[in-house]
Amino acid sequence: MDENDVVNTVCEHLEAQGFVILQRLSTIEKGIDIIAKDSSSGCKLFVEAKGGTSSRKGSARFGKPHTQAQVFNRVAKGVFTCLQLRANTLTINYLELCWLCRILNGFVLSLSQY
Repeated sequence: MDENDVVNTVCEHLEAQGFVILQRLSTIEKGIDIIAKDSSSGCKLFVEAKGGTSSRKGSARFGKPHTQAQVFNRVAKGVFTCLQLRANTLTINYLELCWLCRILNGFVLSLSQY
């Protein structure tokens, strides 16, 4: 899956869970890949997506899995982006963290179907 596929799959999952997608960016756009809002609680979710291959048709890496070095680089950049975002947002409490873990665990389980 390239990053666009990941964004689309995550958005579909979030919508099925009752979220409203406020922002969905493609690989040619800059910013937070997905911003979603839980329609029942109003809680916002910010997602930094990473794909497993290049999404640029015509590139030498298109459709080929990332190398181990590329995976490390992209994951490190993704974590850095999330930490920057976290540093610029309000504090998260324990209950919100537990809720987020439940959402993520459900998503990982549903991805295992693919």
